[in-house]
Amino acid sequence: MTDYKPGIISGLISGAVWGTLISVIAVLAVALSYSQTLAYYTTQNSTVLNNMTPANFIVYSLEFNTVFAFGAGIGFGALIGLLFVWVAPKFLGKQSYMVKGAVIAIFFWLIYELGLAGFIGFIDILSSLAASLLAGYLLGYLYQRFTGPPNMIQQDANLTSTQNPKGPRAPGNQP
Repeated sequence: MTDYKPGIISGLISGAVWGTLISVIAVLAVALSYSQTLAYYTTQNSTVLNNMTPANFIVYSLEFNTVFAFGAGIGFGALIGLLFVWVAPKFLGKQSYMVKGAVIAIFFWLIYELGLAGFIGFIDILSSLAASLLAGYLLGYLYQRFTGPPNMIQQDANLTSTQNPKGPRAPGNQP
């Protein structure tokens, strides 16, 4: 029976890291262009800002983004960890779990960029790719820490099948 617990726990942790990184990236992006962001929201109608001042709206948006990214990271991380348990043994046969996690992260990053985030800017795309790759690598690393290296059972089976059942032969004893 397959044990899904290591995959789910690995996915939860890597998803939390992803959500944290995405939130930090958003805060840095706003902090680096705060004057332009404030000027943009100053020109907006108060109904667009939910009757908040532009500065309060920016803070509210960052807080909402943090909660959403962290929650989505944990939720999708658990789902991806569950899928990782099922896919990892069949996917990229001789590669480590870290490589498998990074490849799966690229796949889900594409879905994220095309479906949820949209194409905002080059720096945003690269930073979300970096966060996803790090989270995918972490998923594979944690999964390996919880379960052991991939193909361990196959390697042990190959060792026992190639050994002589009568024991090792001495160099001078030829049959």
